[in-house]
Amino acid sequence: MEAKINISIKDGEIEITGSEEFVNKQIENFRDLIINIVENANNQIRTKNPEPQSQPSVSQAVSGTNSQEDSENPIEQYPYVYVEDEDELKLVCDLPGNSTAKKNFNAALLYTYGKKLMGEDEVGYECVMQICRNHGCVDSNFSANIKSGDPKFYLDKGDGKERTIKLNRPGIKEAKKLINKIMENEEQ
Repeated sequence: MEAKINISIKDGEIEITGSEEFVNKQIENFRDLIINIVENANNQIRTKNPEPQSQPSVSQAVSGTNSQEDSENPIEQYPYVYVEDEDELKLVCDLPGNSTAKKNFNAALLYTYGKKLMGEDEVGYECVMQICRNHGCVDSNFSANIKSGDPKFYLDKGDGKERTIKLNRPGIKEAKKLINKIMENEEQ
């Protein structure tokens, strides 16, 4: 008897075909990846359509979770990237990038996306600078490094203590790509 699973999530696509035993084994092998992909899609759907869903999500069916666990802090799905310490978001991953400029830019993407998951659309420039200080990647070009993402990935507006960063759609996509790479590397 042949079984098949097909998960598209906007053409990210995972298709597994074979015997029922084979498909079940592959589902188990890719369980965490499938759950992560589906949860990301569910988070996007919830953001666009805040009404509660009456049916359990695919990830709940795969993982056996119930809707009470849906209310968890969304950053907890990325334990290799974020940690929340007394309502303060911290990046616990090594910042991706082979230069200080790239690390600064990636820190801005990751931190701003994490804060977005926590319900804050804009973050202060000083907060991003502190993240970079914590990771030892601040130099005299920090401001220019951060400005390099504006407006392609985020809006860098204001100045001085009023300067903020807000992700746009390409910035959200780029942050998710970075997070997925970090999560894949850590889970190996």
